[in-house]
Amino acid sequence: MAVQFPTIHANLVALDPPVMVDVIPRQRLFAQLDQGRRRPCVWVTASAGYGKTSLLASYVADREIPCLWYPLKRADADPMHFFRRLAAAIAMRYPALALPEISVINMNDPESFGEVFFAPLTKTRLTIVLDDYHHLMVDSAVHPMLIPGLETLGAGRWLVASRTPPPESLMRLVANDAIECLATDDLKFTREETTALLSTRHLGDDPQQLQTLSEGWAAGLVLLIKHRQMGLPTSTSEGLVFGYFMHEIVSQIDAEPRRFLMICALIADITPAMAEALTGYADSDQRLESAARSYAFVTRSREDPPVYRFHALFRQVLLEMGRNEWGTRAWAGLQQQAYRCLVETRRLDEAVEVLVELEDWEELIRLIGGQAEALLFQGEVHTLKSWIQRVPADIAKTVTWLGFWGALCDLPFSPAETRRRLEQVLERFKGANDPAGIYLTWSFIVESVWFEMDDCQPLRHWSRVLEQLQKEHPVPDALPIRARVLYARFIIASLLMTEKEDILEEQMMGLLESDLPSEQKVAYASMMMFRAYGRRGGGDRCRNIRASVNGILAAEKISPMSRFGWYFNSSLYDYAFGELPDSLATSLVEARNVAERHGFKTWLLNVQLNLCEALCMQGEGREAERVLNTLSPYISKAGRYHSGYHLFLMAWCRLLDGQLDVAMDRAGQILALSPETRTTVPSLNAIVWLAVAQIALARGERGKALVSLAHSRRISRETGHQHLESSAQLLLAAYAFATQRPQRGLRILRRVLAIAREEGYRHFTLQIPGTLAHLCAVALNADIEADYAKTLIRANRLTAPRGIVCDAWPWPVRIRALGPLRIEVHGEPLVFQGRTHVKPLAMLKVLIVEEFQPVSADHVAEILWPEADGEQCKANTKTTLQRLRKLIGQEAVVLKDGCLSLNPALCWLDSVAFKRQLGTAGTDAISIDDLEDHLH
Repeated sequence: MAVQFPTIHANLVALDPPVMVDVIPRQRLFAQLDQGRRRPCVWVTASAGYGKTSLLASYVADREIPCLWYPLKRADADPMHFFRRLAAAIAMRYPALALPEISVINMNDPESFGEVFFAPLTKTRLTIVLDDYHHLMVDSAVHPMLIPGLETLGAGRWLVASRTPPPESLMRLVANDAIECLATDDLKFTREETTALLSTRHLGDDPQQLQTLSEGWAAGLVLLIKHRQMGLPTSTSEGLVFGYFMHEIVSQIDAEPRRFLMICALIADITPAMAEALTGYADSDQRLESAARSYAFVTRSREDPPVYRFHALFRQVLLEMGRNEWGTRAWAGLQQQAYRCLVETRRLDEAVEVLVELEDWEELIRLIGGQAEALLFQGEVHTLKSWIQRVPADIAKTVTWLGFWGALCDLPFSPAETRRRLEQVLERFKGANDPAGIYLTWSFIVESVWFEMDDCQPLRHWSRVLEQLQKEHPVPDALPIRARVLYARFIIASLLMTEKEDILEEQMMGLLESDLPSEQKVAYASMMMFRAYGRRGGGDRCRNIRASVNGILAAEKISPMSRFGWYFNSSLYDYAFGELPDSLATSLVEARNVAERHGFKTWLLNVQLNLCEALCMQGEGREAERVLNTLSPYISKAGRYHSGYHLFLMAWCRLLDGQLDVAMDRAGQILALSPETRTTVPSLNAIVWLAVAQIALARGERGKALVSLAHSRRISRETGHQHLESSAQLLLAAYAFATQRPQRGLRILRRVLAIAREEGYRHFTLQIPGTLAHLCAVALNADIEADYAKTLIRANRLTAPRGIVCDAWPWPVRIRALGPLRIEVHGEPLVFQGRTHVKPLAMLKVLIVEEFQPVSADHVAEILWPEADGEQCKANTKTTLQRLRKLIGQEAVVLKDGCLSLNPALCWLDSVAFKRQLGTAGTDAISIDDLEDHLH
């Protein structure tokens, strides 16, 4: 099962138009093309032989239009194949242009990928010429992917030659006048053009007669002229019969060059090296060049080495004559030789066509089996599916592996249907006693549940199925199969948290050091991050995984899909262990950038939801709710996981804003769902119960809070999710303080902070900044894990809670104004020196007097510069504010709505602390010693 990746042959995308010999400039049509290019696209439609390619090639040469010439083939109906070749060709012309890489996930939203792919091309003047567009199937996803390019690149940027008119999916552009169409009647040669063509051949024939005989058909006209040059008779009694004339012309060629052309015609686009391998002629390059100069039906590309293309009609006649001249058996031998040549040069889609013509189904099945894994890995599922469909149905149904590969083609798009088909395949593999097929099929059945992200309960059944399979069939020793089975087991363990032992994780770490393809390693590591972050020792585990993957990402090219998955799941580490908002935002923004650049619109929903969670963790409930409201239309189309997650975040937002009834209603909507539809992952159930407990405690429903906490902790312990357990224990400590049991609260707080410090947690699930700040203040006052409590305060940028005095709070800025002015920044005394500090110090004193209350910037300016005019005051205020911020911190001074104030989240002011102490004393006596402590 070695993976061989088909090479992208950019040289088969011609870049420049083909070299045309003795082609007259058709100025009449050039003028029509000029007129048509006022629109984005000109679409030239006519059947074979009407000179579409010759017209466009001569036009871009005459008008000196910078273009990329792309001759399409049947394989280009697969968007993965088409856009990879197109990107490779564009990169040869514009190496610095950053184009997105297509992935299979783009098939779910083709136009979004088209938008991001063609956006960079707006910076160029490149015109794209698509020749032989009719090779694309009507239902190809390439059509909608081209729409953004047709709409946004501007006038004259597309030229298309096709035997068929624009497909239904592009008719909107035709209706909107974005596509100008030239049809058969436009392309027919006029009498004047026929005269010009005859003059290039130095013939004095009557142009009217030739035009009548050919009916303006370019191919027929060229053949008639060739007939006259060769002195052959022309019969007009039954009109022009192309095959007859072409046979006559080919028959006049000497035997040796004729046989050379017949063999070369086995490959439509042939290089000199391929021709030499097929024919044995060392001078194949000269022979092909001679054919291109002698016959209008052979064209040469401008690349080095050149590619020679046989016109479809010419090739058809050559193949028919070759079959007759060699005989069926000998001709089949030549076809097999052409097949081997195509396989060696990795032109596999053309090789498939040769096998179909030979009806060599055994070899075709062997080829599919050898390339299926590589095609799936690269996302070329449409290509693989089309190959499988070329095998006759009565033969295909007897080959179980074809059913297996065919089912996997639909995994990214229809995971539930894929699972149903794979279940049937599994039974057939079991009946055939094929261990490799059995375990690969079982592993992909598990993966289909993960892809669907809707209901994970079926994984329990498939876990039991594996136990039974292992009793009946040993797992093969091959690394790819063992890795797949291990990965599937890890998916089950990660989603259901069923296996607490570390054996699976150790084995998965071993895969990261194995000879598996790097792409697979990154995919496996992403799932490992998903499981590792919440378990005991999760920080160290995640850092080890990151170290392994970062080396791969730096050294090797990894697909956008795998990069997205890695960045997205890496955010889980930052969620628990990173610095907010920077590290978490960095991981999620990396994931979002990949999704936006490569058009993964369906995956952006996941990123947006997680970014909303990051906002909630920072107490930005209103901003999170604003974003969540914009996501509501997409949530209605999403699965149960996203719907539940959205409700959970809405509940969190309302909890932060104090709208407790609404918050409880949102959480209740999740709990009201049946157990089968509530959530996909047990740990998410624990989070929902934690949310209910948090809301109930805020509402004063202490009994409900305690019961909900018990549910959350039970699930957390059963699944080994230490991060969730610590989050629940923090809330349990808050519950104890709220119910006037401070000693119990301190015991719980001491226990949970010790574990959290050991684990290295910086953030907790469903954390409320005010609640966490209160617990940290209590811990500091009780000298419980004081250094760690300060770490939590800094990591979450917590503001000192009201109602509790905590002199040990780690204020970035401490200002003592009762007495001589003293300022400390991060524990170091601030010294004002020189005249440059005079005005900043004066501004600071004004703000100190206001004690965190906003004061108009204009009022501050009037105090500091009473003699200055308005504009000068504004300039002085701006400069002085910059200097003050440079001294005490950029965020220590807030400028909002034209008002200045000290930031209460970052600054401690002794006068405010003194007043707060007096306020907490109430009517109770306060000693002089206490007053002195606060004053000094």
